[in-house]
Formats: sequence, structure tokens, C-alpha cells
Amino acid sequence: MSTEESTRTPTREELRAIIGEALHLSPDDLTGPENLIELGMESIVMMRLVNKWGRAGISVRYSDLLDNPTFDGWWDCLSRARR
Repeated sequence: MSTEESTRTPTREELRAIIGEALHLSPDDLTGPENLIELGMESIVMMRLVNKWGRAGISVRYSDLLDNPTFDGWWDCLSRARR
């Protein structure tokens, strides 16, 4: 992965793939309004993603994701969080 790829906010499709992999779902199953916690998103996975994104320069907090537990909510958080 290049430096540019590791420091940019994932695209909507990339985020869908990341979340789909974490939930063992097809990315196509994530259309936007689904509650990721109800689908099985574990807190430890959320913390790992926050840490990974933080290292890439994307300042998103665990509490932001928890307060906005849908795919659309996470997308909004990540879109606003780019440092």
C-alpha cells in the first residue's frame, strides 16, 4: 500500500468492503440504514478500526461510531474526520 493510500479516507465502496468483512457479510448487503451493532459489529473491532484510521490520519472517535451505528452514519463520521 502506498503512503497516499494509507493516509486517505476510504471511499464509500472501500468502507462498505471493510465493514462487510468485519461482519462476515457481502458489501452489497450494506445499503446505508442498517444498524451495524445489531448486525453483529463488535466493540473490539470498532476500536481496532478507529486505531487503524487514526494511524492513517483520520481522526474519528469510537464514541462517534457508537453514536452513529449505521453505515451511513459511519460514512458521515469518516467524511468529516479527515485531519
